[in-house]
Amino acid sequence: MNQKVFDAFYKALKGKQVLVYFGLFKDARKKLKNGELDYLKEVDPTEYIYQIFYTWNKKEYLASEIFDLTESEEQEINHQMIDEIEEEK
Repeated sequence: MNQKVFDAFYKALKGKQVLVYFGLFKDARKKLKNGELDYLKEVDPTEYIYQIFYTWNKKEYLASEIFDLTESEEQEINHQMIDEIEEEK
C-alpha cells in the first residue's frame, strides 16, 4: 500500500463510527448499561481478608505492609460481581 492509498483511507475513515448497535443488540446494550443483566454476571468466590501493600525492590515486589480487613471492608469487597471491561464511549 502506498502513501496515496493510505491517505485516501485515512480521510475516508477519520471520525467515522466503527460500530453501531441496532435492533436486539441495541436493546441488550441498554439493559446491560442499566444493570438489568447483572444476574448473568459471575460472583467472585474469593474471600478477601487482608489488605497488602507491595513495594518494588529492584527485581521483585516485596510485601511491605499487611493489614486485616475490617468487617465492614470485608462485606464491601467480598462476593462482588466480577466486573467486565469498561466499554469506550
